Amino acid sequence: MRQDGFSYIVRAEVIFTPEEVALLIQLSQAHYDRTCRRLSEDRGLLVGLKNVFTEDDDEPVPWSLAGRELDLLCKVLEGVNYLDGEQRQAGVQLRAKMVIVLDRVGNEYKQRQGTSDLEGRFKGEVTPKDAFLDLVATATPEELAKAGCV
Repeated sequence: MRQDGFSYIVRAEVIFTPEEVALLIQLSQAHYDRTCRRLSEDRGLLVGLKNVFTEDDDEPVPWSLAGRELDLLCKVLEGVNYLDGEQRQAGVQLRAKMVIVLDRVGNEYKQRQGTSDLEGRFKGEVTPKDAFLDLVATATPEELAKAGCV
């Protein structure tokens, strides 16, 4: 045996509100994919997120998510296309923000490891898209809308 290096899993600290978690659970329960539905079942990721909120405390709570989990949550948010009004707008904004975080996780992994655990998605140099995503990462929902991101 010989050690051939190290491998890292990059996790992003993400803060969700109770409303965002409720929307994710709603979309997860109605999703066509079994893996996405499992997120909102007993012991699922979304149930864990929901359980961190108490009745007296609606403060956003930080949660540590790996790229695979972020990717699944983005897939769950595909369902926003079937929503109307404010729920749809909130879902589109949440998905845009989640994609930005997912790209950041990939870039961080690339810097630490030199390759990607997300099927080569983040290999190569920083692209104009990456630079754009860094610019909008701290944008408000209004700024995202004005930029055509939502």
